[in-house]
Amino acid sequence: MSQNLPCGCDGERVLLHQTKTPTFQYVKDTNECHYQHMEVIICTECGIATNINFDSNLLDRMYKNEPQTNGVIGSSMSEHISDTSKMILQQHNQVLGHVLEIGSGAGNLALELAPNSSRFVLIEPNESNNLDVFAQSKIEVINEFFPTNELGNLNFD
Repeated sequence: MSQNLPCGCDGERVLLHQTKTPTFQYVKDTNECHYQHMEVIICTECGIATNINFDSNLLDRMYKNEPQTNGVIGSSMSEHISDTSKMILQQHNQVLGHVLEIGSGAGNLALELAPNSSRFVLIEPNESNNLDVFAQSKIEVINEFFPTNELGNLNFD
């Protein structure tokens, strides 16, 4: 078993190796730049890829406290969200059961899919999200990282 792979398989190969990679794509002040060594490996058995040098101490800054973008950033993104929603609904005959969305950003996909679901739970750690947009929907928001104990024994389709 490889020490580097989260899947537990044995075979791995380097997919990408960079010695100085910016951790954040957008910074307001160049003094805030943060760089790290990146080495992305891929499992030769199952295909999962991971950056083995990812600094998990940066998770809160990246996703919870200071997300770089957490909403629709252009008309083409809106179109992609709409197309994705239509594709999912078409594949499920317009009826969704219990849905779990992990890493939902501002919840745009959830807002499109939830009316066709019997239950919709989204997990998103960003504390700056406007949760009021979900008040009139059947969307339940868990404002944490995944995995979370908040899911309890819930089952999803």
